[in-house]
Amino acid sequence: MDDTLFVLGNGFDIHSCLPTRFCQFRKFVCERADINPGRVYNDMDKLFPESMNFQQDPKGGLNGPYMKIWIYLLDSASKECSAYDPDKYWADFEEDLGGLPYEDVLDQPEIQFDSEGDEDPFQTGEASQSMEQYISVNMLTKELREWIENVEETSPEIDKNLAERFKGHNNMFLSFNYTNTLEKWYGIDYTQVTHIHGFVDNETQVPDTIIFGHKDNDSYNMPAPSEEYMSDIDQETLKPVLDIISKHEYFYKNIMASNLKSLFFYGFSFSEVDSPYIEKILKSITTSKPIIYINKMSFEAGINYLKHVCAKLGLNAVFYKISDPQFTIQVQHPDD
Repeated sequence: MDDTLFVLGNGFDIHSCLPTRFCQFRKFVCERADINPGRVYNDMDKLFPESMNFQQDPKGGLNGPYMKIWIYLLDSASKECSAYDPDKYWADFEEDLGGLPYEDVLDQPEIQFDSEGDEDPFQTGEASQSMEQYISVNMLTKELREWIENVEETSPEIDKNLAERFKGHNNMFLSFNYTNTLEKWYGIDYTQVTHIHGFVDNETQVPDTIIFGHKDNDSYNMPAPSEEYMSDIDQETLKPVLDIISKHEYFYKNIMASNLKSLFFYGFSFSEVDSPYIEKILKSITTSKPIIYINKMSFEAGINYLKHVCAKLGLNAVFYKISDPQFTIQVQHPDD
């Protein structure tokens, strides 16, 4: 194979038998919040049957109530499958973040009026007994980081076929995972790997930002100041893709300066929110006829998207489907 860029998503860690499915993260959070991970929590009254007092939670501590709110929001927003379904992907989670039912967990305040009979938004805001202060994106990020630290203690099953394909000092790796599986277990030099959304490393304790988020903003039809607050939360959960690309401009410059002719997608879901990263890669390749390999689980979504982008960029790509676990290669021409 020519020098290759390997684009790896969560399917790579799952293939290596690491417990990195979204449902496993949800289970981790539920257990820490002392709630049953096998139930769907889309009823606030059942989740908080007695009180919304966030200062009293003998089993879950302060984390418990905060995370119960997130469990409710994520369970309520799940579209294609339930939140604890093994087939729910991280891409589904990020999509859900763009349409969480925040209004369900906010008490609607009684409208307050001034002496002239007009609505007074400031007094209305003070009258609100909302739960805004408890919807903490930082808390969700903290739980995610602690879960990854637990995952890092698990030893994966190394795929020898993949390990052989990874060999090559000029190969490059773009990882969408928060783990350091490539470096720690597959022996890839850290200078070859770009963790586009950050990572956690228990051994070196390298500080890094964990990035996740959705693509689009929603508008909220709620009384002030809740609507403004929800807009702020929405901004916090918006993935700043263009800023991330700018931060990693060196990565794309390295592609342009290399003899890179092949792309290898493994375990990558081709979600819409991450599509700008891939389009930027294809723009950076100097060859007009890239060879693109896609593992079979992602093949249908991947080839449809990549054909469209390649046609737009004038690239005459040749596509190959990789069949697991034997890694049999089947050619798929652009017009197939």
